[in-house]
Amino acid sequence: MVGLKQTGYIDGRAYYGQVFINNGLRYAGVYETVGELVRVYDTLQESITGEVTTRPSAILRQGTDIQSNDPRLNLPGTPDNLT
Repeated sequence: MVGLKQTGYIDGRAYYGQVFINNGLRYAGVYETVGELVRVYDTLQESITGEVTTRPSAILRQGTDIQSNDPRLNLPGTPDNLT
């Protein structure tokens, strides 16, 4: 589908929904609601183990917005190519 973008991983599966940030951690949904929060991880391995092991600068930038002209999307210190 056009416009559908993967936003992370939950329990070893790709997640394409909205996320919100609470105390620096990403969770599924638009905002915090009553009940258990569902954590969204950056990598498949982290979502399986439930433990964050990837340094922010080592996360592979991918998708349609990595070549954006918007300076707010350019993260300092993020490598463009990790091959």
